[in-house]
Amino acid sequence: MAARTPEVKALVVDLSAPFGWTGSPSLYGVFGPAITWLLQINSPASVSNSEDVEPFFGFEWVDDHILIEHDINNRLALAEAALRHAMLAILGPRAINDKKFSQ
Repeated sequence: MAARTPEVKALVVDLSAPFGWTGSPSLYGVFGPAITWLLQINSPASVSNSEDVEPFFGFEWVDDHILIEHDINNRLALAEAALRHAMLAILGPRAINDKKFSQ
């Protein structure tokens, strides 16, 4: 799995597929891209009173979502909040596994 961000000339390559949590829906391959789409149509300006209109960047791998963001102002926290909201919108209130979110 790989993703690129042409604006900053970065490439992210994930060569592992660790498994452990079994609470994901068996059809996550259908729901995961919908969650990523909801995340990527948002920006700090669409979820807060920020002037930052650059869309969030994220992708899914198996049943995990990966956020890659610049550490500018509160962009990281807003990206996490947008991901959580997208997961709740698509999968419902039991969708969040807090152990899977990094601190």
